[in-house]
Amino acid sequence: MYNFRIGVAKALRVAGFEVLIAAPYDHTVALIRAEGFHHIDIKIDNKGISPKKDIMLLIDLYVLYKKFKPALIIHYTIKPNVYGGLAAKLANIKTISFVTGLGSMFIKQTAITNLIKLMYRISFSFSQRVWFLNHEDYIFFTKRKIVSDKKAEILPGEGIDTNSFSLIRQSSENPFKPQDRNAFRFLFLGRILKDKGILELIAAIRLVKHKYPHIECQVLGFIDALNPSAISEAQLREWINEGLVVYLGQSNDVKPYIAEADCIVLPSYREGISRTLLEAASMEKPIITTDVTGCRDVVDDGFTGFLCRVKDHNDLAEKMIKMLHLSFEQRILMGKNARKKVIKQFDEKLIIAKYLSTVQQLI
Repeated sequence: MYNFRIGVAKALRVAGFEVLIAAPYDHTVALIRAEGFHHIDIKIDNKGISPKKDIMLLIDLYVLYKKFKPALIIHYTIKPNVYGGLAAKLANIKTISFVTGLGSMFIKQTAITNLIKLMYRISFSFSQRVWFLNHEDYIFFTKRKIVSDKKAEILPGEGIDTNSFSLIRQSSENPFKPQDRNAFRFLFLGRILKDKGILELIAAIRLVKHKYPHIECQVLGFIDALNPSAISEAQLREWINEGLVVYLGQSNDVKPYIAEADCIVLPSYREGISRTLLEAASMEKPIITTDVTGCRDVVDDGFTGFLCRVKDHNDLAEKMIKMLHLSFEQRILMGKNARKKVIKQFDEKLIIAKYLSTVQQLI
């Protein structure tokens, strides 16, 4: 909520609305409160499939909504969309459902996927609006009648503060250049999950390092141990000891790491709209990512970066080598093109305008 939507929350407050933020407690709560927002702690078992816990979530949300009686609720992610939508209906409160991505269940198409589709269909029937981050998700839901196309809309991402995510410059003529070093630096940003393409990245790095031993691959992100797609700490240590990656841990401020990188790499299997790629593009960095939903929306192949085939480490390695062969000036031009695209299509101002107009219509 803090990293992705605090700008929207501030804009709604400026427009005269009181904004309450309900989310599981973590280290960003202090930041949310420092911005003057009231945080409400809720317990969500994000990855679990326990009926008992999910029923308790439904009850907790209903009690919460009856207590505060908001004029409108905006739900994000799977369980708040499903159970929050039902709770809001029971409490007779209008809702906007925001589908930020389909998650690993839809990537793997497990037996639970059909149940989730049914639960989405029921919950979305009560929503006043259902927003999607990309065209493919919109088509997936509307063609299967999970949601009516009359209430479904596509938003261009969740918005990037392009003023905040801008490249540091020494002067107007000379763009910031990573500090002098022999190694060309690739940077992976994101949770260290198989679904983010980390295994393909490691395999590609092995190939590239065989020809170009001085390249460097940094990894910035946390190990989501509860995620079924998680990589273990032991496995990560093996890669570090092998000299394949430099692990940076996790950070609330990714900008310094992006600024120091030569190229951002994210071989993800699927995204809603990748926030990581938007941040990197806004900071004028060339990108290598997969030709899949939520990634290709951000990168124009050959113009702002390169697209590779999903789950294909050989093709990823080829694109990394191709990036290495570009001149510094060619990479700078790619980065400039990337920022122009973000400002035109994904700037936070565009998203805020959509929020404000829709909220005013519904309230």
